[in-house]
Amino acid sequence: KAVKKAAKKAAPKAVAKPRAESASAKNDRFIIIMAGGSGERFWPVSRERKPKQLIALLGERSFLQQTVDRVKPVAPLENIFIITNAVQVAAVRKQLSELPRQNIIGEPCGRDTCAAVALGAAVVSARAENGVMAVLPADHVIPNEARFQRVLRDSMFLAKREPALVTIGIRPHEPATGYGYIQVGCELETASVKSLKSNFF
Repeated sequence: KAVKKAAKKAAPKAVAKPRAESASAKNDRFIIIMAGGSGERFWPVSRERKPKQLIALLGERSFLQQTVDRVKPVAPLENIFIITNAVQVAAVRKQLSELPRQNIIGEPCGRDTCAAVALGAAVVSARAENGVMAVLPADHVIPNEARFQRVLRDSMFLAKREPALVTIGIRPHEPATGYGYIQVGCELETASVKSLKSNFF
């Protein structure tokens, strides 16, 4: 009996398998990468014409190039858009020569996140009536790319199915007043990765 009880306790919980995706599902996904900035955060290494996302600090490729590399398996290249400022367009196009030129959009002046997201939404709605978009920063460091891609696919699936706004969060290790916090609620059982309904953001 003791052996049976121990075996029962050690039995792994059922985990939802990643869902198979069709070509049309991938084609309906759009990635908006915010890559503006004034180059002040890493000064004097960064400058206005070459902010931190265009610098190769970790590895041989810049933060922006690594961000695009991470999302290539999730969405086709023609559905990946970079929103930067007019001063940095040439440098961004040089680093991302595989992207269509029209997918690199230079704002005449920076108006922060809200304006960039609204611009991205307008671009996506003009391209696809049923498209779903993800808005990502250009300067994140994400070592586990496979897990990130799985979470991103599942988040976009949820956003299209509900429809809903989905926020990808990480567990904080220390208090930080410069970031927002997510108050989570009940778990959504239909997702293939852990997804929680947000009570407050």
